[in-house]
Order: sequence, then C-alpha cells, then structure tokens
Amino acid sequence: MKKFRVAILFSSILSLILSGCIDFSEQPEDSSSIPDFPITSEIIVSSIPDTPSDPNESEPSPEETSAETESESESESESESESESESESESKSESEAESSSNAESSYEEESSDTQQSSQPVSTAEISQVSTPVKKPESLKADTSVIDDYEQKYFVKKLSEEQKINFCKLYTAAKECKPSVSFDKNISEDDLTTLMFLINYDCPELIHLSGDYNPEYADSAMVEVSGVGLNYYMSESEYKENMKTLDQFFYKLYYQFDGKTTLEKERYLYDYLFKNCVYDVYSDHAGSAYGSLIEGVTRCEGLCKGFMWSMRKLGEECICVSGPQYWDSDDPFGTHSWNLIKIGKSWYHLDVTVDNIKTSIEETTIPNYGFYNANDAMIADNREISDVYTSLGVPVCSELEYNYHSEKGLLLEEGSGKDEIEQILDSHLTEEGTDGLSLKFLSKSDYENAVENIDDWLWDYTENNYGSSYVYSYHYNDVSKTIVIVIRKDTIEG
Repeated sequence: MKKFRVAILFSSILSLILSGCIDFSEQPEDSSSIPDFPITSEIIVSSIPDTPSDPNESEPSPEETSAETESESESESESESESESESESESKSESEAESSSNAESSYEEESSDTQQSSQPVSTAEISQVSTPVKKPESLKADTSVIDDYEQKYFVKKLSEEQKINFCKLYTAAKECKPSVSFDKNISEDDLTTLMFLINYDCPELIHLSGDYNPEYADSAMVEVSGVGLNYYMSESEYKENMKTLDQFFYKLYYQFDGKTTLEKERYLYDYLFKNCVYDVYSDHAGSAYGSLIEGVTRCEGLCKGFMWSMRKLGEECICVSGPQYWDSDDPFGTHSWNLIKIGKSWYHLDVTVDNIKTSIEETTIPNYGFYNANDAMIADNREISDVYTSLGVPVCSELEYNYHSEKGLLLEEGSGKDEIEQILDSHLTEEGTDGLSLKFLSKSDYENAVENIDDWLWDYTENNYGSSYVYSYHYNDVSKTIVIVIRKDTIEG
C-alpha cells in the first residue's frame, strides 16, 4: 500500500508542475534559510505541506483555464490508469509473494529437521543452538579371557561394568599376580560379589585362596580401589597340577562320552563319596584339586570338583553356598553344595552331607540324602547367600529324579513302623540288602524312627527271616535319612 500512496503523490505533484502551480525558476536568496529535514526511508503523505500560491501571479485566462483543465483531466486519467495498472501489478506481486511465501513455508516445514532458516540469526540465537554431542560408546568386557565363559552361570549375570572388573581379577589370578587395581573405585559389596564368583564359579583357579585383602580408596573404608590376592600354590605348582587335572578329565570324558546326565551324575557322586575324606584344614581342601586328585577335602572342594567334572562332560552345573544350621561349631559357619540341571529342571545335590567321615573305612554306604532334592528339602537346614540370590538362583521344584522319590523310598508325613516294613518287603531279596536309604519328610517322624529303629528291625528280621539274618543301620540328622542293611548271617554256630 505504501507504493500505491507514493505513486498517487508523485502523480499529483507532476500535474501541479505541468499546470504551472509550482514554479522552480525562483530560488530563495538565502539558501541557508531552508530547513534541513531528516532523511527517512518512508514517505508520509500527511507530512508534505500544501504548496502555497504565489500572490504576484496573475489569474489565468479562461482559455488557459480550459486548457489546463483538459490537461489536468488527461493527466488525472493517465494517473488513474497508471494507478490502476500499478495496483494490479502490486496485487499480483503480493499474490505471487504470498504464494512464494506459502511455498517457502511448506518447504521449510518439510525440511525442518535438516534445513536452517534463511533469515539472519542473531548472536543470542546462535548461542542457544546446541550442537549435538555424540554419546561415547559404553565399554564392553572382553570375556574371551575367561575359560569356558558360557558355562559360568553367575558370572554371565553380572553387569557389564562388573564383568570388566571380573575380567581384570580373572586375568590377574591366572597370571598369579599379587594384586589388582580397578580403573574406577567400586563398593565393598561389589568386591564381595566378584570374589565369591571367582572362587565358586571358576573351579579352574585351583591355586587361588578364598581369602583376599581389600584395598580401600579412603579412610572411611567405603569404596575399594583394588584387592590383594592370596594363593595356595606357586605359579609352577599351579601349572603342573593343572596338567594332572587335564589327564583326569581326558580319561573321564572318554569314559562317559555319550552317557546320559543321570549316569554321569551318579558316577561322580559315588566317586567322590568313596575316594574323599573330610578335612577342613588341608592345604587344598577348598579346591577341586583337593577333591579330585588328593582325595582330602571339605564341602567347598567337593562341590567344585563335582561342578567342574560335570561341566567338562557338557552338563549344566553350579555351586552355591550359605549359612548352615546343623553345626554351630563349624569354623566357617557356611556350607557349599551343587545345583544340577537334568532335562528342563534344576535340582539340589549335596555330596558333603553324606560324606562327613575322617577315613575311607568309616562307611561305604551313602545316604543320598540330598540327591536331586527340591527347595523344600533344604529349607530347614540351610540358606543360599544373598550374593547368589541377588543374581538369580534356579528354582528347584521337581522331584522327578530325586533318589528317594524315584525308588519309592520317600516317607511322607505320618510314616512309622508299618510304612518302613512295607518298604522292606518290596525291596528285600533272599540275600537281604546291602543298604536301603529311607528319607523322612517330617522331622518328628524321623526322630521317632531313630529312637525305635533297633526294636523295629529286630522284630522284622525275627518274624520274616529268623535268626539267620542280621541287620545294621546308620542315620543322618541333617538329611533325615536312615540307611538299613539286612544280610544273611554267614557265621556258622
């Protein structure tokens, strides 16, 4: 619209000049008297004063007036024509500008994610534009340094940061380094978890002691910057003993290649029972080397030896530990045992509870007290440490492959003399039995049986076999089992 007003103004001025109303021939004597006006980029019609008439100028004649009127009329007609033309041109320009603006707006909307505005950007606006910062890739643990990593049930459940520190620990232990420093401080709870798993989930570290020395980052002893490691063997002894174990596993593998999980499990259970004696303080009692090679071990060494052997045979097996409730005089106060996967289900398996003997000759008949047991069977005598439960322990709910359930030797609640005699009738032969393990689900039923078992067996043998048969028994309070032996008396007279 500004262009339109300016066009009308200039058209009017031109008409006045042509009609002689404005005379530029006379100049003011003193040009300095002309006031200076500020230069502006915008012409406002109302700011221009009307041109004053010259008093000395004579009145135009009628002919001149008529000519001037005609000229003025023609000028106004031309002006109106030009104005209409300019108006149409301006309207067209505005329409084209609006169309262009809409097109540009549409283009800007479609490419807003990749295009920047063509308008100048102020410094303030530039300062508000944030350059996207590429997020650094998170570090990943190199688990290839861990032998048989895929078999490490709990190690695989660690966070990536924990795995990085675990790999540092594992590498240092394999190289018999005296200590490890972490890249970042960790909590004492994290260190406990790492050391538990490097001890119980890595049986190949036969030389590493479960004792360690935290290196605290500050006097408050809240965060740990590293850890000192202790060993049972020198580096050369470790390498030599590992060669011995390699030979053991080589023979084991070819002996049981193609056998079922149950066959492998039973052989290893009986092997450890027959060949190991219990000794808490033996140098290698806590390692698989102590149980598999030396035959002198404690619960920790037994469960590591069983786990490692089953893993070498391609089976899933883990080791757990936690407080035990049956021996307040135990110097450790904790117990270790295994969980094994058979088919799609997990079971508890405890070689140690059957094997607390100090000589090979002490007993040769296992109780199988926790042989493929479920969670309910262990609930009243132990618990699993928080280190494992926080990572997730398999649920053991089945009894399909439980030793006593499978063989009909599991006594339900309320069982006594009659139920025991029924079991004896169905399992004894003319030769008797070399050992029949009965397991009670009820503690009170078990205690009642232990108190009366001698009288019950006396009556049973006398009534069924006469004096030609003899009996013996032993029992285990932890597993609530009684093993009964009835044999033909071979002593004459």
